[in-house]
Formats: sequence, structure tokens, C-alpha cells
Amino acid sequence: MANMSLRDAVHTYTSNGDEHAYLTPFLGEDLQSLDYRAKTFSVFTQCRAASQECRLEKMAACCNQFKCPYAFEGILGDEGFDMAYYTDSSAENNSSDPDGFREGPIYGVDNPYYFSIAASNMGGFRGSDAHKSSLPDNPEVVGQGHGALSFILFCNTTVFDIEYTVLNGTIRRWKSTESNASVANIIQSMEQYTQYARSQLGHAILMASYSVDFETMAQRISTAYSSLALAIASSTFVREPALSAQRRESRIITVVEVAPLTALVLSNLMLAIFGLVLAILAMDATMGQDGVADGQKRLTIAGMVADRFEANPDHVPSVDKAEDFFRETFGLATSKVQLERTSAGGVVYTSSG
Repeated sequence: MANMSLRDAVHTYTSNGDEHAYLTPFLGEDLQSLDYRAKTFSVFTQCRAASQECRLEKMAACCNQFKCPYAFEGILGDEGFDMAYYTDSSAENNSSDPDGFREGPIYGVDNPYYFSIAASNMGGFRGSDAHKSSLPDNPEVVGQGHGALSFILFCNTTVFDIEYTVLNGTIRRWKSTESNASVANIIQSMEQYTQYARSQLGHAILMASYSVDFETMAQRISTAYSSLALAIASSTFVREPALSAQRRESRIITVVEVAPLTALVLSNLMLAIFGLVLAILAMDATMGQDGVADGQKRLTIAGMVADRFEANPDHVPSVDKAEDFFRETFGLATSKVQLERTSAGGVVYTSSG
């Protein structure tokens, strides 16, 4: 659990919108560079709201009571949860009470198998109010006098045989087939009868109650149950060799000597510095010497037009902008540009005035 083992680990993978918990070898340093195709097991759980169906209602300031139309009933306090497993989807045969309060025991489940969760939580729901959660206002959530909120889920779990391919640390192929009932019974019974994962499941329910809505909370609880049930059962499984595997190795395919690389870097830095110096000199020549800016303006299109057609382009000794080349800018009489035919039959621009 919590992937503390150095032998196996449980991760999640989403296939066709369903979030599976699957068992995989612990990915130590020796497996980081390994691509492989292997078989494993996965667990997929989905839960739906059942509070109204189970007539969950306030009993006292500290408690809520419920009685489902199937084999599940009881009283919920401020904190904690209760579970019940069933032999089939009718949920009529229930023996999940370790104290023998309910009838049982059951002698096996099918695949998928079914169970219920009834839970109360005081801390998580209060915290969720801070980020505008809709949980306290959901009709499937019932409050208590002391502030705790309760809910009930009806869930089903399916166990799959998985064949998957991992390339460069990422699953590239995922093929799932429903496992036989024997594998489903191993996973279900290890959780029910050992109950080693109950404290972790309670913590997962608490954390899920911080969700913004009921659907998200149910999804998080479903995934947590899948992961914990598979983690508990993993000790009963035997490792088998991968179907195929290959190891990736990183190799240096080119080498640059230090001296040439250093010379290349330094020469580029010198070119950059030289370019910067030229830029500074150009700016100084433009801004600090008389006539340079004026010469630049006269080389523009506007300056060349004025030089060609203005009768007296010397009316301004120096210009700051292109408009200063033209006499009309200063209210003076200006030339007119016209086309005249030449003796050879062509036309030329002329100015008059």
C-alpha cells in the first residue's frame, strides 16, 4: 500500500474513460531503461449514489440511520464508514459484518462483484465549503446535528487480465479481458477478511470529501478502493517473466574536443562584442555629428523627390523630418510637377513655378 514495497507497485491507467488500478513491478533504476510486454491484473470500480435509495436520514444530533432495500442497514456516527459485500448484483446476500451481526458468511463472489459503503465525515465537508463545494447541498448527502455529513455508495468492481506494452516508461498498448471468478475472489476476500486496508480507505474517503461535487468524490473513492484492494491481494500473486523485453542504452555518437569548442564559443562572443561596438559607433556618428542625420533624410524617397522637383532645395539648411524638404511646409510657393513630351517622342517629368 502507498507503493512502499520494493517488489511491486500499484499505478492507475485510464482506458476508454475507465480508470484502472493495475499491478506492476517496482520501477527501480534497473527497470527505468527497460521496454517490455507483460501480463498483469487490474481492478476497475465504479460507484453511484444510494443515500436516498437507502433512506438515509437524521436520527439524532450525533447520528444518521439508514435502511437499504437490500441487505445493508445501520447507524452512522460523526466519523467513520461501514461496508457490505454481496454475492451478486441483487445485493440480497450480505456477510460483511465481522461481528456476525448480519447473515453470512458468503462463499464467493462473481466478477464483477458488488458492495456498499456508508460513510460520515466532519472535517472534509467543512473544508470543502471554503471552495464552494456543492456536496453539502446535494440531496444524496445528509447532515447531522453536530455538523457531520453522511452519504451511501453502491459500487461494483471488475477484475481484468491485462496484457500491456511499456515503451520509454509509457504504456503504449493495453488489452483487457475479464478475469475468472477465482481472481475476483482473491482480491475481494483479501480486503474483506483481512481489513488491512480499512484505515487507508477511511483516509481516502476523507480526502475525497474535499471534492467539488458528488460525482468527483465517488470517482476518487472508487479509484482508492481499486488500488487498495489490489495492493492487499498482490502478496498472493507469483511473478512471471515478461512476454518480451529489451533494454535501452544511451550512447555518445559524436564528440567535440574542448579546444575547438572553446575557440568557437570565444570567436562568436568576439563577433558579438565587435557588432555591439559598431552599433555604438554608428549611433554616435548619427547623433553626434552635424549633417549626418540630414544626409540620411536626403537619401530617402521623399528627399530624392524634393531634390529632383523643388526649385530651390536649399531653403532649409538642415531637416529633422522629410516634410521639411518641401517649400509648402513653410508656406512658400512650390513647384508643379508635370509631364512634357520630348523631341524624340517620349515624355519627361518637369517642374515649373
